Amino acid sequence: MLPSGTVQLALEREASETNTAIGALTTVGSGYAVGDVWHIRAQRKGTTLRCRAWKNGTSEPTTWVHEVVDATLGAGRIGVLALAASGSTATPFTVRVHDFQLYSGVWPTPPTVTHTTWVRTLHRPFTGEWTPSLATQVRAWAVDTRPDVLAYAMMYATGAPAVTSPALDGAQIAGQSRYGPPDSAGVPVEGADFHDYMGLAWAFPNGETQSAGAGEAGCMDCSGYVRMVYGHHMGIPMVRVDDIDGTVLPRMTKDIGPSGPGIIVAQAADAAPPLTGMQIGDVPHFDADTSDPVPGQVDHNGIYLGIDSGGHPRFINPRRTPQGPTFGDLGGPSTLDGSGTYATTLRLIRRF
Repeated sequence: MLPSGTVQLALEREASETNTAIGALTTVGSGYAVGDVWHIRAQRKGTTLRCRAWKNGTSEPTTWVHEVVDATLGAGRIGVLALAASGSTATPFTVRVHDFQLYSGVWPTPPTVTHTTWVRTLHRPFTGEWTPSLATQVRAWAVDTRPDVLAYAMMYATGAPAVTSPALDGAQIAGQSRYGPPDSAGVPVEGADFHDYMGLAWAFPNGETQSAGAGEAGCMDCSGYVRMVYGHHMGIPMVRVDDIDGTVLPRMTKDIGPSGPGIIVAQAADAAPPLTGMQIGDVPHFDADTSDPVPGQVDHNGIYLGIDSGGHPRFINPRRTPQGPTFGDLGGPSTLDGSGTYATTLRLIRRF
């Protein structure tokens, strides 16, 4: 039996439906009472797994209280087990996983996407007429080495270095992004636009203004990410709510899909549309949120990267589960074929 009022942690690895303890039970705190909430921060770095815990309302410790090294950490899911004193009148209590950071690990077949395609946008919407100015712009692309859509998209993935803009008073305009600030349960909150990531208020061309969201610096949701890449960096005009006329990039996925700039490449009501017409840089839209009160309304989007090393059409998108932009498969395969969440909930493909 554990000493009364003591909280202990153990780390386990799950592989092939089998749980294996990693390290012994370690005391991380004491003095809990009924209804207390404990926070856990666990971190995996190579073959080292470590954690610390603190009671809600107290400061997070600066040192790790439980640290183990295991060379077999190459595969399997990592979990945290919390134990309270058996028979204590202080139970039950709550332990909340505050942050689980995976710095490195082994993926048997990590996805890679390799091709020679560059994706850029015209200065203005294409009218169907090949004009001298349009010809000049397109021909200049042959020697243009500035970042394209795909380069900008990767500037927000895990590990991307911070980039600041002197023109925006030193605001960070690129670098590893999170999906959103955590709510009281630790779940990332949706709602961060491109300018929230930069921590800046923004005035849009149609006169709309929007302040930066509290706590949303360094964060972007899915449509905010698409607006950062195609709007802020590539120059497609943006609005917040008004004047959605097919030439501007709206704020919300439900409007970008059916009413955004460019053309709809493919669309289906209750099933995934064919991928035959899809090109690198297109924006797939999904009806992935089962709690959405509007049936059939698209609620998630990303940017198509191309065919990966496994032969699968792969896209990049910000999500809650990996906490930011990813083309990895954590939280569901980032592929548009097969039987995964995004393959089966794909409903519309738009090209800007």
